[in-house]
This record gives sequence, C-alpha cells and structure tokens, in this order.
Amino acid sequence: MARMAAGSAGRRKRSTVGERWAYYRDATPLPLYSLIFIFPLVAIYEVGALMLRPTAWPERRLVAQGAMQSLFGWIGADAPWLSGAAIILVVTLLCWHVFSGGSWRVRMWVPAVMIAESIALSIPLLVIGRIGATMALHQATSGASFESLRADLILSLGAALYEEFVFRLAVLVIVLSALTHLFRAPRGVAMAAAVAVAAAIFALCHVRPVGAEAWDGVRMAVRLAAGAYLGVVFLLRGLGVAVGCHAAYDVIVLVGAARD
Repeated sequence: MARMAAGSAGRRKRSTVGERWAYYRDATPLPLYSLIFIFPLVAIYEVGALMLRPTAWPERRLVAQGAMQSLFGWIGADAPWLSGAAIILVVTLLCWHVFSGGSWRVRMWVPAVMIAESIALSIPLLVIGRIGATMALHQATSGASFESLRADLILSLGAALYEEFVFRLAVLVIVLSALTHLFRAPRGVAMAAAVAVAAAIFALCHVRPVGAEAWDGVRMAVRLAAGAYLGVVFLLRGLGVAVGCHAAYDVIVLVGAARD
C-alpha cells in the first residue's frame, strides 16, 4: 500500500509539473503576459530616459522609438513629456488581449520564469557576438564610468523594448501576414522570409543614413544573425520573451565590458 501511495504521489507530481509547463508554454506568447513582463522595463526606461535626456546621449537615438514617436506626433499628441512610443506599445498589447478574448487571470510565477528563460535564450546571442568578433548589438566601451554605464543600460532597455516591437511585432508580423494571406505562400516559407526581411531591416536601420553607425561588414553580419535569432524567438515564444532575451543580452554585454 505504501508503495502504491508513493507511486500515485509521484505520478501526480509529474502530472502537475507537466501541466504547469504546458500552461507556461502556451501562456507566455499571450499579449497579457507580454505586457505584464515588459511593463516594468517600460517604466524603468521611460523614467530613466526622462531624467538623463538633458545630459546623456545627445547624439544617440533609438530609430525604432523615434518612428513610434513620430507616429504619435502625427496624430497631434507630441508633448515632449509624453512618450508616444510607450503608449503605443502598452495600448497595442492591451487591445490585442481584449480583442482576442483572453482571460484576465494571471499566475504571477509565469513572469518570474520568463526572466530565467530570457537569460537562457540570450546565450546564443552571446555566441553570435563572439563569432562575429564583436561583443554588443550596441557599442560597449571597456572600463566605462558609472554614469556612462547607467546611460548605456537605460538606452539598451529602450532598444530591447522598441526594436522588438517595431522589427518583430510590426515588421515581421506584417510581412508574414502579407505572404500568407495575399500571396498564399506556404506557412513555413512565409515565416522564414518574414524573419529574414525583419532581420535585414533591423540591421540596416543601425547604419547611416538611418542609424548612427558607419557601415561595417562584420557588424552587419552579426546584426543579421541576431535579428534572425530574435525573430525566431518572437515567433516561438512571443514578444515578452524576445524583449527579455534582447535586454538580457545587452545588459550582460555592457556590464561585462564595464568590468574589463
């Protein structure tokens, strides 16, 4: 009887773990969990950027955020203290959740596990950077001062948030929808093409005249590979984990460079 009871308990435990994993796997790509996961990053970035804007990175800008801000200004809401990019991101995810008819019930252990998954998924990006002989998607300087590191960390959060929104949630999804619905392309082909197009635009937007960097073949190859990888993460794991993966990579690189 004791053995039977122990075996039954073991099966229940395995069943519970399996059920939690299935729930986590299916829940993390949902817009509500993406919003809950990235909202603290949005708050940290927007407050930090507002505090540092008068003195930090006058010559540096986030192309993705600038595009979103321009869209917001186009409809007349262009107050300097109002972050149109943040509002667009939050409202988009809220509307997506409402129109999808999803449940508002939240299990708070899910965002906690998303942090661990994001860190783990950043490892291939580090490998890509090593292979490409460059250590960051954004330039990192060794031995940076605390003030410079703080500004770079805040900027990297904005890059993770708004680049994933624009290049993955917007560009990738639009290309994927066009290929599948307008051109009737097979789903696999459409997904591969959408990932490639979004990665190419992501890479090109970092160099002049759109971005601030000069053309460099190695860095461009790294960005293409990184953009493709983040596109796959987005398709498989959703916006929240893609943002977390991007942010974890940048933070690891910046902190590591500052310690050298």
